[in-house]
Amino acid sequence: MKILFILCTLIYLAIPALAHNGHDHGDSAFVGNQVSTSFDLTDIQIHNLQLKEEEVKKHTLYKTITIPMTLRHAPLTEQLIAQGFIMEGKELFIIEKGMNTIIKLDVSPDKTLSGKVYEIDEEIDTTNRMFSIYSNFNTSPPFSFVGLKGEMTILLDEEENALAVSQKAVQGEAGNFYVFIRKENHFERRPVAIGHVSGDLIEIIHGLSEGEKVITQGAHQLQFVTTSTNRQTQKEEIE
Repeated sequence: MKILFILCTLIYLAIPALAHNGHDHGDSAFVGNQVSTSFDLTDIQIHNLQLKEEEVKKHTLYKTITIPMTLRHAPLTEQLIAQGFIMEGKELFIIEKGMNTIIKLDVSPDKTLSGKVYEIDEEIDTTNRMFSIYSNFNTSPPFSFVGLKGEMTILLDEEENALAVSQKAVQGEAGNFYVFIRKENHFERRPVAIGHVSGDLIEIIHGLSEGEKVITQGAHQLQFVTTSTNRQTQKEEIE
C-alpha cells in the first residue's frame, strides 16, 4: 500500500508539469479564486480557448422598438403579413407608416426578414388592451404557416457614426457591463457604458476607443481568468 501511495503522489505531481509542456487545454487559465482584470495568456491557452475578436468601429445604428408578433393573412387576401402587438404608451406615438422592420420567427431565430410598417390600428383591442402594428415582407418568409410567432423590430431614428460592438463582446448585467480588450497576449477587463441595441450591435457610450480589439467568442470564459493564472504565466515567461 505504501508503494501504491507513493506512485499516486508522483503521478499527481507530474500532471501540472505535463500541462505546461504543451498539454494545457486552457484549464490552467481558471485556477484560483480571485478574478483578474488584467492578465496575460500563453499562445497555447489562447489557441485552446478558441478566442475570436473584432475591431471597435463606428456604425450607423437605429433606435428600435421590439414587440411580439404573429404571422397572418392580410384581410381579403392571401398575402402573408406580420401583426405586431404594442401596449398603449408613448412608444406607440413615435411609430409611423413606412418605417423599416426586421422580423424574426421563433422557429428560425438565426434568420431575419425585412419589411415595412404599412398600417397602424387607430383603436385599441378591448380584449387584450393592445394596438396592432402591421408589416409586410420584402421577401417571402421561409415558413408560411399562419399563427407562427416571433418578434418585430421597428427601426426608428437613424444615428450615424455610433461606436458599437457585437453583443457577444459585452458581458455583465444590471448596469455593470464590461468587455475584454486584447493586445497580443495581454487582456484587460474594461468597464463600459452601453446605449441602445440595433440588430446584433450594441452601442458603446463610454469605455472604448475606435480601433481597439475586443473579444467576441470566448469572452464568457475569460471572465473566470484569475490572478493566479497571471502569476503563473509571468513565471513561465521568466523561466
